[in-house]
Amino acid sequence: MVQGRAQWTTVLPTILLGFRATWKEDLQVTTTEMIYGTPIRLPGEFLCPSEQNEDPAAFVGRFRESMQRLSPPKTLHHGQNTIFVRKDLTTCSHIFLWTDSTKRGLQPPYEGTYKIVEHRKGVPDLGKWKRGFNERRSAEA
Repeated sequence: MVQGRAQWTTVLPTILLGFRATWKEDLQVTTTEMIYGTPIRLPGEFLCPSEQNEDPAAFVGRFRESMQRLSPPKTLHHGQNTIFVRKDLTTCSHIFLWTDSTKRGLQPPYEGTYKIVEHRKGVPDLGKWKRGFNERRSAEA
């Protein structure tokens, strides 16, 4: 590294890697071998030198064939999940509703009780509450 040519933050990982991989003559070991029990793999060791002198046209032909054999992943159908409805929910007269929001201390996770007006296809219908009307709150006003 020539002084002033590179920022120290970009060169620091290389310098630290050099410290860890440097052979200690007096100990006959590297720093990483002392710490981890095995030498580290330097970046150059990850790449194996290729001694195959392959014809580029043959390589491109095989590459093209392998790419043509690839198929896209199957698409997901997110809107076709069935909803779990408890059996008791089809006959109950009142219901608690889960409040999916941040709660303060000791604030219950449910709101209610709400009266079920009718059951449609096994799912309770709260009637006016659905449109923003709550019998309990209107009675308080």
